[in-house]
Amino acid sequence: FGGGSWRWSPEPLKLTRAEARLMTSLGHPLARFQQACDALYRRSASGKLPDWLAELLDAGKPEWMVRLQRDPGTAHQFPRVIRPDLMLTEGGFAMTELDSVPGGIGVTAWLSQVYSNAGFEVLGGPAGMIDGFRSLLPEGGTVLVSEESGDYRPEMDWLTSQLGEAWKVASAEE
Repeated sequence: FGGGSWRWSPEPLKLTRAEARLMTSLGHPLARFQQACDALYRRSASGKLPDWLAELLDAGKPEWMVRLQRDPGTAHQFPRVIRPDLMLTEGGFAMTELDSVPGGIGVTAWLSQVYSNAGFEVLGGPAGMIDGFRSLLPEGGTVLVSEESGDYRPEMDWLTSQLGEAWKVASAEE
């Protein structure tokens, strides 16, 4: 994707049954965690909790963004994608970041197809990532990629080509 140089394994990472169960059980608890964090932020911003929390989370953001994220109309709007970055350690998985942008989904979907076609069992199957992404907006949609996230554009172009004609990629700035 994007003419970059990629190194990938001739076989996928093998997960134990327990690791696979853990991976497939993360969605709901992480969604609840995001909701709880948003509630703490909003309570801090409204003066019901110490203001240092909202101040810390607002640091460096433009005023228009702070106003938008504090708007009561956005209070129950949460990302449809939860993408934890996980590191496998001797003690199991450690979460290093919880993100809500779909970067990496195209590459993961492509690798799922490649590994499945090579005869490996892949968590979610060969089309799991594509079907999951399609389920977010079944009628189709536009994936907006910012200039800052431009490295993800090639994989999003590939992903939307797999999703069908009702999907496209556009510049977030436009």
